Amino acid sequence: MVSAPSVAVPPPGAPLAPRRAELSLLTWNVNQWPLPWAASRDRRRLARVRAALEGFDVVCLQECWSTLAREIRHELPQHYVDRGRSALGFGSGLVTLSRFPVVGGAYRRYTRAAAPDAWAAKGMVVVRLDVPGFGALHVVNTHLQAWRARGVRVGQIRELERFVREHSAGVPTLLAGDLNATPGSPELDRLHGALGFRDALAERPLPTRRPTGGQRFTGADGRIDHLLVLPADADAAVLRTGAVDEGPDGGVPASDHTGLFVRLRLERWV
Repeated sequence: MVSAPSVAVPPPGAPLAPRRAELSLLTWNVNQWPLPWAASRDRRRLARVRAALEGFDVVCLQECWSTLAREIRHELPQHYVDRGRSALGFGSGLVTLSRFPVVGGAYRRYTRAAAPDAWAAKGMVVVRLDVPGFGALHVVNTHLQAWRARGVRVGQIRELERFVREHSAGVPTLLAGDLNATPGSPELDRLHGALGFRDALAERPLPTRRPTGGQRFTGADGRIDHLLVLPADADAAVLRTGAVDEGPDGGVPASDHTGLFVRLRLERWV
């Protein structure tokens, strides 16, 4: 069941003024691995990703493990790249881009992971943004354990819950990423119940569509990429959701996932 949007109510008698902003956020697992023999193909795929980033205010990318993919951080003026490394030299693959000033950030690696995920430094990244006309906004970008080790993923959800509580208490927070769990799963139910996150893609469902070119986006029932909203002291209205248009098919898909986006209107009284 979709929860009702929260409403920011001014305290009685307080001289308050509204602060409002609209923004768009894209999440995309871009499937970029550091494979030298695939560099030419990956360059073509990444060009399609870069072309799709235009027009978004905040972008959360996962699986940015290739050198090419990490250079995508220059597409938007503000960015945050994790500093974590596994024993094999892999980072978390998380890159967060923003048109708004990034005034802080933190990364934490998940303590539990099963191979092949354990070969990377999968974790959580939070950035604190200063959104003109609105103020502080936190964005959490994450990539959970693949479906083959559900018990590990449940433990990561608990770590993610603690991470959000620690870094985003009282501040409106958006959570985006590849959670490797479908809507209605125990992992997602825990995340919604423990923290009160709203599912933007449930409030404004995406059109049902078949995957193409090996993409894992299969509509509402099979979706593992998520856009969650925790309004805190603000009102958050989900204006629109959708999937990116990658343009004409060049023969090889941009990724095995489709990028998903939400457009929000945020309002608070200060």
